Amino acid sequence: STTICQVVEKLRKLGINVHTTKEPTTGPLGLVVRSSEETLNGNAFACLIAADRYHHLKQEIEPALCEGKVVICDRYVESSLVLQVLDGLEIDFVWALNQMVRRPDLSIILIASPEVLASRLSQRSILSRFERTKERSDEVTLYLEAATYLNLRGYHTIVFNNDPSNYENTVLEITRLILSILGEA
Repeated sequence: STTICQVVEKLRKLGINVHTTKEPTTGPLGLVVRSSEETLNGNAFACLIAADRYHHLKQEIEPALCEGKVVICDRYVESSLVLQVLDGLEIDFVWALNQMVRRPDLSIILIASPEVLASRLSQRSILSRFERTKERSDEVTLYLEAATYLNLRGYHTIVFNNDPSNYENTVLEITRLILSILGEA
């Protein structure tokens, strides 16, 4: 989220009309996702998250794109390919639920060392069940695998190390990539 804020700030300073959003959403299905995380898991939870994503596309993302905005979404299919696998599902099942969503022009996956991730989580007052129960090294490995998986399926996915020593370079490079896609670099 911090990286997104910095990238958006840079884009807006350049006059780019940016719409930011996140998943799970604050819409009706997203609120159910957020309130059910502790009690739902497996197939039911993955289906609910996918339903929120399809609704999100129709109600928010596609209208913003039609208005000529650049849409930056915090979490998308990549997160499902990791979190639902951590929840015990096969990656191919999760992909089957999400393969019809609009493909982004650019998919960014930010990783950091397990130690950095643990440190960041220790500063939060509320943690999800995934953040409380899963190892950070497993999460990093699954994000790397998700990047490969998505690239093999036609996504333009790039992984950045977002450890503190790389932070500024990551923000600049993501901004440059977005401008390149827009034909403004």
